[in-house]
Amino acid sequence: MKILLSLLSLLLLPMAANAYYDVVVDGIYYDISQVTKEATVTSGDTKYTGSVVIPANFILDGVMYNVIGIGASAFISCSDLSSVSIPNSVTSIDGSAFMGCEGLLNLTIPNSVLSIGSNAFYGCSGLTSVTIGSGVKSIGRTAFEKCNSLTSVHILDIAAWCNISFDTEYRSSNPLYYAEHLYLNGIEVKDLVIPNGVTYIGKQAFYNYDGLATVTIPSSVISIQSHAFQNCSGLTSVTIPDGVISIGESAFAECYSLASVTIPNSVTSIGWAAFSGCGLTSVTIGSGLKSIGGNAFMYCSDLKSVHISDLSAWFKISFGKYDSRYYSNPLSYAEHLYLNGIEVKDLVVPNDVTSIGGGIFYGCKGLSTVTIPNSVLSIGSDAFRYCSGLTSVVIPNSVVSIDIYAFDQCSGLTSVTIGNGVTSIGSYAFSYCSRLATLSIGNGIQNIDNRAFYYCVGLSDVFCYSENVPFLNPGSFQDSDLQYKTLHVPGSAVDAYKADEEWKKFGSIVALKAGDPGNEETQKQGDLNSDNTVNGTDLVLLTQLVLTSSFNSSADLNNDGLVNGTDYVLMVNKILGK
Repeated sequence: MKILLSLLSLLLLPMAANAYYDVVVDGIYYDISQVTKEATVTSGDTKYTGSVVIPANFILDGVMYNVIGIGASAFISCSDLSSVSIPNSVTSIDGSAFMGCEGLLNLTIPNSVLSIGSNAFYGCSGLTSVTIGSGVKSIGRTAFEKCNSLTSVHILDIAAWCNISFDTEYRSSNPLYYAEHLYLNGIEVKDLVIPNGVTYIGKQAFYNYDGLATVTIPSSVISIQSHAFQNCSGLTSVTIPDGVISIGESAFAECYSLASVTIPNSVTSIGWAAFSGCGLTSVTIGSGLKSIGGNAFMYCSDLKSVHISDLSAWFKISFGKYDSRYYSNPLSYAEHLYLNGIEVKDLVVPNDVTSIGGGIFYGCKGLSTVTIPNSVLSIGSDAFRYCSGLTSVVIPNSVVSIDIYAFDQCSGLTSVTIGNGVTSIGSYAFSYCSRLATLSIGNGIQNIDNRAFYYCVGLSDVFCYSENVPFLNPGSFQDSDLQYKTLHVPGSAVDAYKADEEWKKFGSIVALKAGDPGNEETQKQGDLNSDNTVNGTDLVLLTQLVLTSSFNSSADLNNDGLVNGTDYVLMVNKILGK
């Protein structure tokens, strides 16, 4: 038995000695496949030093093996390795293959290589230049991390470079992160012309390319992916053609020298922080845009103007999620919107608009008036926030809700008329409208949220046309000095308002009278003679309007834009209490 054990131990000795490789040929260690007759370079008993030339193939025991890969950690920490020649038979360089090869000065990756693994050249601190073959499809995370001496990246094919998939979690998968200069066939690329036929510019393709000055993109490109040109600090102009559909996250972020950009009509989406930190002074937005991601224009503090050609299309844009919406809209910095070259000061919302979306005119200080049609049903959060040049607004009967912060910080507002259709006013909707003097609220109001009119210190009179006392959230008029203000309500409801814990905080509560502010929007529907009741007199007036084909919005009881027999029936029912 002891003899058998001794023999078994002897048989196992060579296997233990060669635990990390199968064979060694001419000083290079390999793992081999007897089936495919292929070999992968690996590590061995001693570290590689000096210059290593990897052959495309070798013969062992009369059998030829093709060298197809450089395995994981094959040259790891070979600090005395000065150069390596990789043959055109190798298709993959695995993870950490050359990690810590501090003496490696330059490297050429042949066209045959398809993939470069994570950490492949991590810590090659002496590496000054690298040539990337046109066959490379993917480069893993931190592949060139801590390659601080890199000054140049050399390629043979721009189209192939655009299609490389770089790991986006860590920027150092792209050697340009350190090198900052790209050479095509020996000539530095400063004015980049993407070849026709390229369909997308890949993630991080030109990340941190400091030497890039201009970019021309062909119509074949449909997508500019995330971080594609991020931190190209020397980029002064980019031509984006009609054909591009999407601009990805941080695609042009931190391009400090980029002064203007035109987004063509074909683009439907702009990603998160796409142009954040750019030196933009103007931006032109195409009519096909549907969404702009959060912080898309954050830190673009030099922006002075936003240009559009289709106002209805502008209303269809969805601006970032709430917590990052402020800087998704370029108006937050530009403050001025131009329609076909003319600044929009007196905004007339188109009749095909049904909703004024969140943040759509955020920070547009150039606005002075807004006309909202009866097609509009809602006004979204932040819609007109910080529009400090806005002086008055009339909200039609069609609008049902006014969302939070909708008119917050509109410090120039002096009068607001809220139509009969509005049932709720969101928190901070009109907060800090410090010059607001006259406020008229229609008869449909049911709820006024917290701080909706916070710090409206200029208020003198509030006209509320609802006979049913709306719920007034404690703090709705906080710091607006209500004890000095007058509340005007329907005569039949004066006592009810005086009995309410919140409404009674007004200094005085009096009955509405004919001629009180509110325009036709807040007049009680059907109250055509403004006596705050709907009765037979109003029915006579309505009959005259129908017979003469005249129009009065207070007579348009169903808000269909017409005064006819249908409104007559509705008024009769109203008088009868139906």
